[in-house]
Amino acid sequence: MTRFVRIAVIGTVALAASFVVGVPSASAAVCNNYGIGIAIIPQFVGTSDIAITAYPGEIIDYDVTVFLKEDPPGTPDGVVVCPVYNGTVTLVLPDGSGPFTLDTNLSLPVGGAKTYTNVPAGQKYTMNTADIVPASVPERVQATAHVAALSAGLDGVPNGPPPQNDDGTVDATADAPTFFLAPSTAVTVTPNPPAVQTGQSVAWTITETNDTPPKFFPAPLSAVHVDLSTDGGATTFVSVDVTTPGFTGDTNANQLLDVGEVWTWVVSTNPTANTTITATGFGNGPRAHVVTFPADAEERAAA
Repeated sequence: MTRFVRIAVIGTVALAASFVVGVPSASAAVCNNYGIGIAIIPQFVGTSDIAITAYPGEIIDYDVTVFLKEDPPGTPDGVVVCPVYNGTVTLVLPDGSGPFTLDTNLSLPVGGAKTYTNVPAGQKYTMNTADIVPASVPERVQATAHVAALSAGLDGVPNGPPPQNDDGTVDATADAPTFFLAPSTAVTVTPNPPAVQTGQSVAWTITETNDTPPKFFPAPLSAVHVDLSTDGGATTFVSVDVTTPGFTGDTNANQLLDVGEVWTWVVSTNPTANTTITATGFGNGPRAHVVTFPADAEERAAA
């Protein structure tokens, strides 16, 4: 029995996130099968968390789904989709390793799908700045999945006898980027006035800025605070955060230090001798990654 199903041409396939793209090629089959698609999702190893962004050194594997789409009403007459068989599914990691073969005998009915989880088996990808896609902004790495299969043609039977031997090839490719995280901050401390008589008040202005450059994914920081010290950072005599009276700079009141925001505090002291104040900033990036000195040298300043 011949099955005719009207379909829409797939130009872009999205699954769970906008960065997943599948682009099927035109078919040589009589059935004009544009219905095959593929989607790829990066995940942190051992979790179901999608790795849209990651720090250098974090480890990723992938879920790959191949599907044969039935299209909604309204597609022009004469465009149909047919089952596929003898499909080969492969994956190339962002470091260029592969292609890893996930399947060599994929068969799908119309409307069917198959998912390969936590692939490639036995080998994971570690985020590495050496694998950045050239000229990408924000900087990213990218894995690629591919499926190539035979369409069963209008008769719906693989390699049907003449005159219905109308099988043809179909394929689709999907890329999955993961963007680099490298939050950057800068703290300053400025006395006013810079010189006083013993016991007079000095107003210390402290600023904390999220100056992450555009080449990195714009990550806001939580739990931001600045510790002040008179002994080079060994001990803290006061710590300032969003709850400190007189705090300013959280322009959208979300208690997150967003990219481009400058948070400001003023702390007064009455020094009785020459004094140097050291300010050390702290903030948490995605997945509680702590941004502070010395990993970020700009997170410490003295005056």
